[in-house]
Amino acid sequence: MTALRGRRLGHVVGLLACLAFCAAGVAMILGPLTALPFGSSRWDSPVTVLVGVISLAFFGAAGVPALVSGIRHAGRAVVIDARGLALEGRPAIPWPDVLDLSRAGSESRVQVTADAYEHDVRARPALTRWLFRLGRRASTIALPSVRDRSAEELLQLVRDCREHFVAGGEQPAELAADPGPRVRPVRPHPPEQARAGDRVVLRGSRGAMVAALLGALAFVALSLWIVAGMLGGRLSVDSPMELVTGGVIALVGIVFFGALGIPVLLRRIRHASEAIAWDARGVSIEGRGPVPWNDVHMVQPGRGELLLLVAPAAHAADLRSRWLLDRWMQRANRPFRGTALALPRIPGVSSAELAQWIASARDAHLGISNGTARG
Repeated sequence: MTALRGRRLGHVVGLLACLAFCAAGVAMILGPLTALPFGSSRWDSPVTVLVGVISLAFFGAAGVPALVSGIRHAGRAVVIDARGLALEGRPAIPWPDVLDLSRAGSESRVQVTADAYEHDVRARPALTRWLFRLGRRASTIALPSVRDRSAEELLQLVRDCREHFVAGGEQPAELAADPGPRVRPVRPHPPEQARAGDRVVLRGSRGAMVAALLGALAFVALSLWIVAGMLGGRLSVDSPMELVTGGVIALVGIVFFGALGIPVLLRRIRHASEAIAWDARGVSIEGRGPVPWNDVHMVQPGRGELLLLVAPAAHAADLRSRWLLDRWMQRANRPFRGTALALPRIPGVSSAELAQWIASARDAHLGISNGTARG
């Protein structure tokens, strides 16, 4: 095993910068809304509050946890062994999942399989995880900078280790012998604790949903605060730009996070103990269904998620069981998703395992012996 030290100073400087931006964001939110001295009256507008919210979310909720994690794991920023490549304390990426290595400007990147990318993203803080999925770059992960080794030397070392563990090439001199497993095993069947007779129940992450609910409530409270400030005269709406900005904040915060997000998250929390379940009748998703096995076509990967492709009649029945605004959003997404239902993420279960388990259950209940799913 080889452990390479990262550059802690760069993370510390970045953390201080993020904290400074967070302080500025808090001032831009609290200043106009509490009538604190903040300069000229032109600053007391929804635009100022919106910029403060964005600054606090990006630099505070996303940047600070990521940089703290980088500082914490700087002593072992890159760990290389037979299991794979581990970056800054996140789970190791198995060598067969490492597809390519490249440079993009001053950044070194590792291209991995979609499943390995999803595992790496899940190990990151919540908002950072969302930003990585939003800005997904063909399943590439940036390599951290390390001490006493240039970017080209690090890329060459990782490339040589992949060649050694996957293709049986010559072992790099920096790598000590490690008899550990080379490939992460994919479990062919769900664990026994998930079985109850003919029924299989997979638990979701209630903690993640509770955190998302708290975030939605915070956005709703902030939106109501801004609307109250506009109506009470604390926030100026002297220009069309300020009026439109205030309206957008109210619409996104109250309608999207409140009327749509909160009911959906409450339902997910309620059904987290049975996020995905199946038996002889079909597969159920967060209390909806079951979708009969005859209507289940296949499981396919989507953008950062796993999709269950079902028949149009089953998709329509699933829509009828949803909250009104959620139903409308799903219909708006139909040109992009078709008749696919998003499967919730299950802690400790990879996308490949979940897809294999559902496909095997479908084939078993329909009496298909060749193991292939209907397209």
